[in-house]
Amino acid sequence: MKRFFLTLFGLILSSVGFGQLDDLMIVEYVDWNSGNGLAVKIYNPTANAINLTTYSVAVYNNGVATPTASVNLSGILNSGAVYVVGNSGYPCPKDKNIGGGVNGNDAVALLKNGAFVDMINNASANYAQNNGLFYHNRLIRKNSNCVRYTSTNGVSANSWPSNMIFSHPGWNATAVQCFGPGSPYTPNRDSVRTFTQICQGDSVLIDGLYRKTAGTYYETYTGSAFCDSVVETQLLVTPYDLSGANATICEGDSIFLENNWQKLAGTYYDTLTGTNGCDSIHQTILNTLPSPSSEDTVEICQGDSVLIGQNWRSQAGLYTDTLQAANGCDSISSVLLRLALVKSFSATVEICNGDSLLLQNSWQTAAGIYYDTLSTNTGCDSVITTILNVLPLGQSIDTVMVCTGDSLFINGAWRSAPGTYDQTFTGPNGCDSIAATYLANYPVPVGNTVQRICNGDSVFLAGAWQSNAGLYTDTLVSWNGCDSLVNTRLDVVSNFFGYQIIELCPEDSTLINGQYYSTDTVITFNQNNPSGCDSTITAEVIRYDANAAFDYARIDNELGIKFTNQSSPAESQQWVFGDGSISEEPNPVHYYSSPGLYTVGLTIRTANGCQDSISNQVVIAAPEPEYEVFIPNSFTPNNDGINENFRISIQGNPAFYIQIFNRWGQKVFESYNSQFEWPGTFNGQQCAAGVYTYVMSINGNTQKSGVINLIR
Repeated sequence: MKRFFLTLFGLILSSVGFGQLDDLMIVEYVDWNSGNGLAVKIYNPTANAINLTTYSVAVYNNGVATPTASVNLSGILNSGAVYVVGNSGYPCPKDKNIGGGVNGNDAVALLKNGAFVDMINNASANYAQNNGLFYHNRLIRKNSNCVRYTSTNGVSANSWPSNMIFSHPGWNATAVQCFGPGSPYTPNRDSVRTFTQICQGDSVLIDGLYRKTAGTYYETYTGSAFCDSVVETQLLVTPYDLSGANATICEGDSIFLENNWQKLAGTYYDTLTGTNGCDSIHQTILNTLPSPSSEDTVEICQGDSVLIGQNWRSQAGLYTDTLQAANGCDSISSVLLRLALVKSFSATVEICNGDSLLLQNSWQTAAGIYYDTLSTNTGCDSVITTILNVLPLGQSIDTVMVCTGDSLFINGAWRSAPGTYDQTFTGPNGCDSIAATYLANYPVPVGNTVQRICNGDSVFLAGAWQSNAGLYTDTLVSWNGCDSLVNTRLDVVSNFFGYQIIELCPEDSTLINGQYYSTDTVITFNQNNPSGCDSTITAEVIRYDANAAFDYARIDNELGIKFTNQSSPAESQQWVFGDGSISEEPNPVHYYSSPGLYTVGLTIRTANGCQDSISNQVVIAAPEPEYEVFIPNSFTPNNDGINENFRISIQGNPAFYIQIFNRWGQKVFESYNSQFEWPGTFNGQQCAAGVYTYVMSINGNTQKSGVINLIR
């Protein structure tokens, strides 16, 4: 039976402000940003007053299981009321004082008879950084968050993470400030309406039970991070259809029924999908008609053929001819063709390289597979297969190394001279084998090294402790067992005392003994020189200033500029005027050939070699031409073809910008084209008739403004 479910979710019907929680909860927290001040606000979300004598607040530092500070609560907390606990570092009103303090990696917990009721941060977490969400922040619980954090495993929904975090979906973080009166938190509950459709005979799980009957059902969900929700489900049940038919096939044929090819007579049922999406059952009564057949067996030799039906057949197999019987079904004649087995024999023969063997009526010397054909007593051929292998003449080459002056016994004699020595013998396969031995001598390796020691130290060389500079030779046994010579040049390094002056330019720094310096100072330190001996170094850091600055002013000629060097100090300078010209004068006067925007740069160099640069943009303006502008004061966009658009008349093609505003100051049009036309629309809609204000500029300087009457 096919299962068909259709579920439609309706709109959220309500957002009712009451909580499903049955115990106290923390709704606000602050880590005061000066010192270790802390405070928590505790809220009663239940419908009843709660006696606080079984509750306490504890502070856990750095993930330690034992609280570093705690306090027992007292009094009665009415429904919807709040209770503030804070330490001496919290400078605001509170109901109960507690000792201790917190940083970003500490936790504050609310307990009842020693068990966690709620907490801020994970009491078991320990991370080194004093940072994150809980550090110098005020946290406010969101209305959608009904979770009481009672676990410290770091992964479940009712546990804070074990690692440092910077935000949480159930809490808002704000700047540090005193708690306000009352509770900032009101838990939410949502209600949702759904429509579910199933087919007759199916069921759907609603509120923990499988439902088959149409009707209205309700179930409540408690989210892992949100408040409870009520879902109203309207269940609809759709009936299924029935149909039937007869079918006839010939014996051996098949028809696809019940998801399979059926050959046997009988009654079969198929389930289809109806137009309403539910199952439709189709019944088929299947009848089978007999198909007559005949069989025969024929045997031939391999390579022969026989006429079967209308074709000559040479391959073994079952061949059939199909005719039509009186009942309309096929009549099948089957002939099983067999091939008489060809007797075959195989053998493997080995000969030495250079020998031969009679195969395939010829003497064969090459390795390969050879076939000889004979006739058996059945009249069919018999094949003998011979695999001929040619064994190579054995040959081996071996290399032997000996120390210079030693000897080795080869081919009946002691050999010491390098060279190749051959020996012939019968190999394991019976063929000749030649063994060649190549004798070589290891050279006497000679190594040269340099070793440094500090003045007063010594090193073991040439069989003794040496403290004087010189050349020493040691004879050692190398990796191959032969002698090797090592020549060592011994250098004796004296201790070093030095004074270094380091000059810096502005914004430079220097690394001295692992620390960067950028101001005037003197540093003395000890360090090993490259040879590992002690050195005492005094470094003096001198910082020089270099500040580039300049001013400029126009002279009588509008294309001429006088530049004033305001740099300090400056030994030399170079001006770059932005038009390809340069100057090294202290306070140059430069004339530009045309108006424009130029980038002027000044680079100075002090007597100490320090350098600084500055650049400014200088505008060279040409005299402004006078533009004659005609501006109409009204237009009529009423589709009569006359005065439909607002436009102006201006000579030339200056830089142009216009803005048009309605009476509320909203910009409804703008253009950078002096040939613009405004049809009296804004965002594709016609503007209302009335008075509009325009503001335009020409070449960025000339400002004109006025009003336009839009008449419809």
